[in-house]
Amino acid sequence: IFTITAAGMSPNDLLDRRDLLVDKLAKIAAIAVEPVTIDHGGQTVDTGAVRVRLQSGYIDADADSVYDPGEEATIVDWGAKAFVHELQVGADGGIEWQEKDVAGNDVGLPQDVAGALGGELEGLLYARDILVQGYLSDLNQFASGLAGVVNTQHRRGLGLDQLGDRDFFVAGTGGSVDASNIEVNPDLVANPAKLAAGLWRAEIDSLAGDAQVGPGVEHSLLYRVEVLGGQLRLQESSDGWQYVGGSTTWEADQQVTVGDQETGETLSFLCGSGAPADGTYAVTFRNEVASGDGTNALAIAQLRREAVSALGGFTFDDYYKNLIARLGVASNEAQRMAENQNVLVEQLNQRKESISGVSLDEEMVNLIQYQYAYQAAARVITVVD
Repeated sequence: IFTITAAGMSPNDLLDRRDLLVDKLAKIAAIAVEPVTIDHGGQTVDTGAVRVRLQSGYIDADADSVYDPGEEATIVDWGAKAFVHELQVGADGGIEWQEKDVAGNDVGLPQDVAGALGGELEGLLYARDILVQGYLSDLNQFASGLAGVVNTQHRRGLGLDQLGDRDFFVAGTGGSVDASNIEVNPDLVANPAKLAAGLWRAEIDSLAGDAQVGPGVEHSLLYRVEVLGGQLRLQESSDGWQYVGGSTTWEADQQVTVGDQETGETLSFLCGSGAPADGTYAVTFRNEVASGDGTNALAIAQLRREAVSALGGFTFDDYYKNLIARLGVASNEAQRMAENQNVLVEQLNQRKESISGVSLDEEMVNLIQYQYAYQAAARVITVVD
């Protein structure tokens, strides 16, 4: 462009090619373009080069050079001073820009142009670093909450090997459990007999020889049953002796349950034929589970209907449905916004083309005019001959 312009001609095709490149670049990021000129003897000469400027920092002084974010690009200032631009794309889609000399010394203050990147690049970075990370965080929270609640309940139970305190879910790659590494404990997969499907059993001194333990009972605590006037109440020692649930009436030869039915912190046993004397009866836990006991497995299955504090009070089903619904709404909104923006862009392109573009209709009219002018000139020559 510089050479042809200096020769007194207009390099229209090259100018068009440069404009096309600038248009393509403008789609990638929001830019401002400045033609580079040289002031020589009071005359301004167009060098044919352009500077691409992102807000307050020059990214490149040569239209032929392309540098990736984070890459150090050595370029020559028009003042014949060599310097380096360091670009780093931040998590919010912005760019941190630092000017240094060739020795690595700072020659300008860092300029944070976060959020002003614009174009497809800002959209991709925003989607990758904010939108997708948000959904990943929600999925990680779901996986972590699922593992935490299920593991807590599973550790309370026993397997057929009469051992407990095992996790059902583990992190396959180590560390904490999230959506990328959650998996069933390989030890349980290799030996299903270790699944804590059953619960501990208990004996109540002089009251019941075989009591079924509810899933909410912490066998590490002390428990006892109070008998007073034919009424039974369960007590536990988490914070001094305190009552668990309401009272239950002794029913001879019947199965009764004492404790809190809502939390599952209960003991169930068969009453004898005669009412016991008033007093307190200590509970002794036995780390054994009967074959076919699926009490703890049922308790784990029922967790799907319980509100989980780690999920903001949602159940697992509600939390996941909410996540999918938000994703669907966001997708629909993005498509609608894209359609609206395409309409606006098309209108702007039409206005641009009306000024700088070529109209085929107008060119056809001009062609016809030149054609008739040629025919008229040909007739004049014919008459002269």
